[in-house]
Amino acid sequence: MEDNGFSMQGFQDYLRTLDINYEMASSAEDSVSIFRDTLNEGYLFDCVFMKLIMPGMSGFDATKEFRKLETEFGLNSDTRHFICGITAEISDRK
Repeated sequence: MEDNGFSMQGFQDYLRTLDINYEMASSAEDSVSIFRDTLNEGYLFDCVFMKLIMPGMSGFDATKEFRKLETEFGLNSDTRHFICGITAEISDRK
């Protein structure tokens, strides 16, 4: 999930080079909706890449919603999704 068009295109290009199928969301709210829909269809993602800091709902909050939905759909710690937080934030802290 990514809210920046340029970064999104680069990430999509990279996933294509790995021959990976993916769903892309334009916001954290949209990602929660897609996640819910796929669970309703009985589909599980192999991995979720989530940008952490975005306008509106953050990736942290979206991940909390994902975990609530997994519980509602009866997924446990063995069947929960792998969620990888990503960020383009740069810091000079050491």
